[in-house]
Amino acid sequence: IFVGRELPLLPPAMRELGDNLLASCPSGGILVTGGDTETVSAWYAALQRTAQEPVVPVRPDLYVTDQHYRERTAKLLNVDPRLPLRDAIKAAAKEEAKEVEEAAKK
Repeated sequence: IFVGRELPLLPPAMRELGDNLLASCPSGGILVTGGDTETVSAWYAALQRTAQEPVVPVRPDLYVTDQHYRERTAKLLNVDPRLPLRDAIKAAAKEEAKEVEEAAKK
């Protein structure tokens, strides 16, 4: 969305919150968020990450109710958008484990 463009500034407390939320997750992880403040902060921090694999923030309420959000999130997680969130997270974790295993063989 903002690739190649400068992100709008967030208040320092929200930037710090986003950094802290992402720091609590492993690279390539999924961060389940609860509200607008967490989600915006986490996405802002995730969009600024360049050296690490991204952490994908997911709002369960939007995943369930917003078809467009669900499809875009499922695409980021590389899973079928018809899956319920719990199953989508499991499928994404299995896919990540498979990729790690294949990389270890090389």
